[in-house]
Amino acid sequence: MKTIFQALALLLAAALSPAAFAVLAVDSMNYPVWVERNSSILPVAPGDRLRDGDVVRTGKTGRVWLSVEDGSVIKLGQRARFAVKRAAFNESGNETVLDAAFDLLQGAFRFTSGFFAAARRARHQVDFRVGAVTAGVRGTDIWGLSGDERDFVALLEGRIEVSSDGDAPQIMDQALTLYQKNQGQPADAVQPVELAVVQSLAPQTELDAGVGIASAGGAYQVVLQSLRTDQFVETSLERFRSAGFAVSTRSAEVGGVSYTRIVLRGLVDRTAAAGLRDLVAREFEIVDAWLSIDG
Repeated sequence: MKTIFQALALLLAAALSPAAFAVLAVDSMNYPVWVERNSSILPVAPGDRLRDGDVVRTGKTGRVWLSVEDGSVIKLGQRARFAVKRAAFNESGNETVLDAAFDLLQGAFRFTSGFFAAARRARHQVDFRVGAVTAGVRGTDIWGLSGDERDFVALLEGRIEVSSDGDAPQIMDQALTLYQKNQGQPADAVQPVELAVVQSLAPQTELDAGVGIASAGGAYQVVLQSLRTDQFVETSLERFRSAGFAVSTRSAEVGGVSYTRIVLRGLVDRTAAAGLRDLVAREFEIVDAWLSIDG
């Protein structure tokens, strides 16, 4: 008979299974990251697929890269909330068109077309809403921020149409330009932005090796706990998962005694695994977590 924690693990796996959605997936990340789906809040891990209606949320050390099946990437910074309104491929004549709409509800993001060059390419019809600003993307590289005081989109390459509620649309087709709307005020005209400013913003959406980078192909894992009692296992799983850490379980036998190990998998290298171990040790006051090869 399956234990309660095994049943919960199966339900979680089914909720975020690769078959759930074919367009958008979690590629790499810093923990913690959750997805708000219907009435549930679930921790996510590399390889998880997203659905229309999902809201991705990152924590105070969380960052995540979402891969689009056409080879594009969406990068989210810390304390971000990002809603997937729709994402699908449509056939238009001899072309494949990515038809998508996303809302950046909070935080920083970057969208780069063709970032994963090996994946198939498609023409884009993608709309990003960044707070009060809407950007229509037709294949490009943009960086945006939705904040308490202002929302803005910076164009790094390509062409977009931008607008905000009550303001006329503007075309951005020059690299290193900025469209900004301060709260309670009309949007500013498109204006140049210094490369140094963009370079200072860019690290917000890059992954941080210091707190551990997890990826679908990562070879290391962090063993957080090794427990003998199902009740303790269930309590620990809930504790970690509610905090945005997508833990799983492994069985082990030591000296004839059976243990259930709670692990975080897919760390890209030993340094990344050590960074995540140290983060979790601080967050949960764990003193005996260790690293091992995943598998």
